[in-house]
Amino acid sequence: MTGRNLIDSAWDGYALLDFGNGRKLERFGHVLLIRPSPQSDQGQLLSDHDWNQADAVFRRGSGWSFNRTIPGIWTVGLAGFRFNIKPVESGSVGLFPEQVENWSWLEQRCRSAGATVSVLNLFAYTGGSSLAAARGGACVCHLDASKGANRWARENAHLNGIAEQKIRWITDDAEKFVEREVRRGHHYDGLVLDPPTFGRAGKGTIWHIQDRLLLLVSKCMSLIRGESCFLLLSCHTPELSTRVLIEMFSDLMTELRGTITGHDLVIHQRDSKRALRCGSCVLWSS
Repeated sequence: MTGRNLIDSAWDGYALLDFGNGRKLERFGHVLLIRPSPQSDQGQLLSDHDWNQADAVFRRGSGWSFNRTIPGIWTVGLAGFRFNIKPVESGSVGLFPEQVENWSWLEQRCRSAGATVSVLNLFAYTGGSSLAAARGGACVCHLDASKGANRWARENAHLNGIAEQKIRWITDDAEKFVEREVRRGHHYDGLVLDPPTFGRAGKGTIWHIQDRLLLLVSKCMSLIRGESCFLLLSCHTPELSTRVLIEMFSDLMTELRGTITGHDLVIHQRDSKRALRCGSCVLWSS
């Protein structure tokens, strides 16, 4: 692959084209982007010439630089869904291909329940997991602290023809919302969490995943009900490997019946046997 042959203007999907030296080269439809990837510690496979075809590059500390004019927003297909793509100040574009396996598991889990299940999706961002659960027949409570992220997620739901009544949209702090739901006596059949490594929860409160995760999950377990309930937690914090997460949850759930499994979040490189590890995931099923 050389030059603009990396691009097929008629194709509107996603592909990881290459990674290495702390970066990844991705194709979002007809747009090529380079973004940081701390776990890309291998050498790149494609030539510098190929990498130089990128339309835009994001660098931590300096933001986006554009080699060509790209749309402010465009649409990309992945795993049977449509997503609006927008390069934002954080370097995100609103799409997380490493979650595809989790979306599939979540949709099938909801679909096979035999009845309408309720799912609470915390730190829900642009809504991939909410779309998967809703497509599986669930009623979803989608929560994110950012109004902008929730608007983005609603755009994605509209793109995919998800009925408005299938998803309840909440802008709130995750931990405070969970505490209120516990006091109200509300319950859910499934919980989905994808917490950030670091964030601000308002009024000077600092969220750090390694300090707050176990406490939050223990509160969340008070919201679980039913014989086939589940929890899906993913994170992108390098220190929290899949093994570490499983050990953490095994200790937390010693009094609960169920099964704990885990796997790495990965994206497979196109035209290569390589896969880029992007995070960790743990699944608990009663």
